[in-house]
Parts: sequence; structure tokens; C-alpha cells
Amino acid sequence: MQSRTAPSGPQGCDFSEADCQVFLQVAKSKSKTILVKMLSQAGTGYTFNTKRGRLREKLTLLRYDPVVNKKVLFVELKKIRSL
Repeated sequence: MQSRTAPSGPQGCDFSEADCQVFLQVAKSKSKTILVKMLSQAGTGYTFNTKRGRLREKLTLLRYDPVVNKKVLFVELKKIRSL
């Protein structure tokens, strides 16, 4: 069984300093979906959160609003976070 030695390069990298800088600066990819807040257009103030694709247009959905006991139009109010 071979024993492992500590990496010799800078900051624990086994490659040269120039190669390590390239590896350390790789950007994270963006998520494909985001969480958005939907607001009832019946004027009740009822909201819920849902997911949508990052590249899609803003959502408009026909959903049940328990305050008025009807299906009403909900529009996207704001982005909450990336998923």
C-alpha cells in the first residue's frame, strides 16, 4: 500500500503555480431554475412561491385563491432565490 505525501505546489495544488491559478478561478455555473413569488390579482394579497426556468418569460398562472374561494390570475411578483 502506497503512502500519500502532502502536495508540493502552492495552496495544496499538485501542479505549477500558473496551473493552480487557473483551477482556483473557475466560476460556478448558474442554476437552471429560480424560485419566484406569485401574487393574486384579486387584490387579496394572497401569495405563494413556485419554481420556473431561468430563461422563461415571467409566469402568469390561473390558481385557486382561498380568500375569495375562486380561481384567479396570479402574476410573478419577484425572484426569491436561485435553486
